Amino acid sequence: MAESVAVLGAGSWGTALAIQLARSDFDVRLWGHAPEHVERLAALRENTDYLPGYPLADNIQPITALDDAVRDVPKLLVAVPSKGFADLLHALKGLIDDEVVVFWAS
Repeated sequence: MAESVAVLGAGSWGTALAIQLARSDFDVRLWGHAPEHVERLAALRENTDYLPGYPLADNIQPITALDDAVRDVPKLLVAVPSKGFADLLHALKGLIDDEVVVFWAS
C-alpha cells in the first residue's frame, strides 16, 4: 500500500509537486482554498488554470475540505504562497497531531 501525503496548495507549484509525488508512488491528497477550483481539478483531472497540459494521475485526489485533506496522513507538504502560510498554519491547529511530518515549499 502506498504512503499518503497531503499537498496543501493547488496552484502551479502545489500541483507540480503533487504530480511528482504521485509519480513516486505516493497517494496524494491535493487541497486548495477555493472549492470551485478544486472541483474543476477533480472533474477535468488537470489544473487548467495554473498548470495546463499536465494531467493528474489516478493517485491524486483533489479535496475541498482542509480537515479531510489532512485526516490520517503521516506527511503534509505546504505549498501555498508565502502570504497565506501563517493563516494556513493557524487553520491546521487542532487538525493534525504531533507525529505528522510537515514540509513546506512556499
